[in-house]
Amino acid sequence: LCPKAQKGLVNAVLHRVIARGRRPQPESDAMEDLALRTSHPQWLLKMWAAQYSPETMRRIALADLQPGSVAVRINPLKLSAEQLAQRPEVTLDENGWTLKMTGNPLHDPWFEQGRIVVQDPSSQQAALWLDPKPGERVLDVCSAPGTKTTQMAAMMNNRGTILACDLYEH
Repeated sequence: LCPKAQKGLVNAVLHRVIARGRRPQPESDAMEDLALRTSHPQWLLKMWAAQYSPETMRRIALADLQPGSVAVRINPLKLSAEQLAQRPEVTLDENGWTLKMTGNPLHDPWFEQGRIVVQDPSSQQAALWLDPKPGERVLDVCSAPGTKTTQMAAMMNNRGTILACDLYEH
């Protein structure tokens, strides 16, 4: 799976791992065991245990291992209700913007056509709370990477003005 230039190094590392065998798991320290199994530093686990409880710390560490979900929102300027209805496996969330779909959205033709945008629901909420209307002027002072800005533009039906700024030019 690695590039040809690194195959020798990867092979050597894997052979060394096999030769050394498995590292014995600690038996006496549950905190060290959890740190190893969840790839969290012990100082972080200790801080969570002190601030919450040992059980909550354990639940946080284990929950951290779960893969995150990818949220997708519609671009109503390019996706009609009729087009959405043609794909019964794709449904809108209760907020009317977030799609529930299976598979990788980056490989979906709708993504390539600009009909859907990868955007976290919490980021979508900012635009929904603002609820910009066509013809309004909006100042977005925390615009990078621009998904909230494009959502507000869609909410305004591309009629209005949005001044999008961010702390860093890049």
